[in-house]
Amino acid sequence: MAITNGYLTLVEYKSYKDITTADTTDDVVIENIIEGASRFMDNMTGQFFYGTTGQTRYYTAEDSQILFIDNFYGVTTLKTDDDGDGTWDTWNTGQTTGDFYLMPFNASTYSWIEVNPGGDYSFPKNRKGVELIGDIGYAAVPDEIRMACYEIVNAANGRRSGQNLSGVAEVTASGIVITPEDITPFAKKILMMYQRGY
Repeated sequence: MAITNGYLTLVEYKSYKDITTADTTDDVVIENIIEGASRFMDNMTGQFFYGTTGQTRYYTAEDSQILFIDNFYGVTTLKTDDDGDGTWDTWNTGQTTGDFYLMPFNASTYSWIEVNPGGDYSFPKNRKGVELIGDIGYAAVPDEIRMACYEIVNAANGRRSGQNLSGVAEVTASGIVITPEDITPFAKKILMMYQRGY
């Protein structure tokens, strides 16, 4: 099995645990745990930490000057439909010269957009009035997320040999069981720091 959008590779985890590459006995199980832990982290934070390019998302603005969005690490096009008639206006891009600012400034991933006061547009409040095209997620997995994944995978893998057997369990979509004991206090703090509030 290959890991899909995991926050660790099999090689990284085996190196972390001092397991030789020649020892392939548990490779499939460890890959399942890595993928399951990664999806668990997505669910717990309300976002994902891998990148997916060329995505189109529609938003209904609650404010004419600020729009909260999925995490984008690159925006190619922003359009608005002011009256819901299917006619879209394309905003000028450019973090310093365009009609909008990707926020927060100087970040590698953006979670909201602010209207440039010197620009020509504002966000309409009609349903699906904003179209955004670009790259969603993270261009690279944040170091803290990678570290939290190491800890969760290590705890879940250790349970196979009798560790962390008490508590309520959660079964991920890939069939991996994650228990509260699998989430170390350090990993929990990291995931709480990345938890989206909207």
